[in-house]
Amino acid sequence: MNAKSSKRILITGATSGIGLETTSKLCALGNHVTITGRTTAKCEKAIEQILTCCPTAHISYLTMELGSFESINQCLKQMESLPLFDIIILNAGQMFPEKCITEHGLEATYQINYLAHFHLAKAIVARTPKEHRLHFVILSSILIKAITWPFWAVPSVNNWNKIVSEDREESGFREYAYSKYALTVLASDLESENVTAVAVHPGNTVTPLAQKITGRKRKILSIFKYTLIPLEDAANNVVRAVTNPLPRGYFYMKDSIAKLPKAVFSPKDYKVIIDTSEDQIRIMEQVKM
Repeated sequence: MNAKSSKRILITGATSGIGLETTSKLCALGNHVTITGRTTAKCEKAIEQILTCCPTAHISYLTMELGSFESINQCLKQMESLPLFDIIILNAGQMFPEKCITEHGLEATYQINYLAHFHLAKAIVARTPKEHRLHFVILSSILIKAITWPFWAVPSVNNWNKIVSEDREESGFREYAYSKYALTVLASDLESENVTAVAVHPGNTVTPLAQKITGRKRKILSIFKYTLIPLEDAANNVVRAVTNPLPRGYFYMKDSIAKLPKAVFSPKDYKVIIDTSEDQIRIMEQVKM
């Protein structure tokens, strides 16, 4: 890839797992990649690993804690002094967090996987000149199909607020599925004249995130063991989404193209999640002031 065709790429949560493997592949293709991680130590370790296998990599980092909107805003402030990004990969996420509610009073899976990325993406779009094209790649999950199940149906606006802010003893599969559904809606919402966005289910693979899961949830996850693919293949599926945007209404299901579930395009359901997200961000900004 020559200097003219290389891209400036931001990828969140790229200090391990799919994010780290994807970063390695994107650097090998000659792109300028900026990763985010929770701590300086994690970011520096990840960069050291990348440079070991790709000594000519153009790579840098920003620290960002998605559980803190103050941290996200600080990161956004740092981005103001950087060249514009061409591609944003919303990769960071968690599953079954030990602490279910964040300092902002929101369900942790929802805030970290989705709302933090919603805030980040909207802020980047707002400050990017209209003549500069942006492409978003958003990591989704096969579980977005679960929102068609009666007992996991997309909530009404009142129930949605309850689900994402009610105290609880644990966060489970439903919360994870809802966060990935919301991210997939975000991909559709970001589409505009100068912005393309695509959701991708990279495939089930063994990551540090999955290895930390124990007990009953681990037993449930074992159901998917026959669907596991190598980490490298999952990263290749993300890279494909980076280089090949899709028409509205479609997403990548691993290495195949699939139609998005109808609920992602239902005006009623779509409006609920976007309006709720905007209200939550607005409230947090007011509290900060």
